[in-house]
Amino acid sequence: KKSTKEGEGWDTPKDSCAVKLKVESATDGSGAPISGFQAQTLEFTAGNGDVCDALEMAVLEMKSGEHAVLTVRPADLALDARLGLQGATVDKIVLKLELIEFVKGKDSWSMDDEEKLEHGVARKEVGSALFKQGRLALALERYKKIESMFNYVDNFKEEDNKTKA
Repeated sequence: KKSTKEGEGWDTPKDSCAVKLKVESATDGSGAPISGFQAQTLEFTAGNGDVCDALEMAVLEMKSGEHAVLTVRPADLALDARLGLQGATVDKIVLKLELIEFVKGKDSWSMDDEEKLEHGVARKEVGSALFKQGRLALALERYKKIESMFNYVDNFKEEDNKTKA
C-alpha cells in the first residue's frame, strides 16, 4: 500500500469497526483497466470478511480521508464480486482507494473485563468462520488480536473471567 494523500489525524479503523471505503479504479499493473470492474463505495465491518482479503487488511492501516494505491499480488486476494473482479485473470491488481470515514471503535485497554470477553468471543467466531472459508491470513489476524488482548489476565477482578479468557 502506498499512500498518495495523507489522511487526517492518527486514528485508523480497529477490527470490527464500520468503515466506508471508495474503490476508484482497478488495473492490471500495466495501467490497463480490468474488465468487469465497477467503481463504488463499500460500507462494511472491518475484519469480518465482508470484502476481499486485500481490502480487509489495507483498510486497517489507513486514516480517514487517506488516498492510497494498493498493489495486490497474488491477484486472488483482491477478487471481490462486489467490485466485479471475481473472474479477473491477471497476475496482479492495482486498486486506487480512499477511506472516506470510519466509526472509531473502543480500544481494548478501555474495555472492562466483561466487554473484553464478549469482544474476544465475537472475534473468535469471526476468525473461525473465516478459517472455514479458507481465508487463513485473515483468520490468523483475528486470532492474533484476540491473543494479544488476553495476554495478561492477572488484573481481571473475577477468577471466573480469568478462566474464560
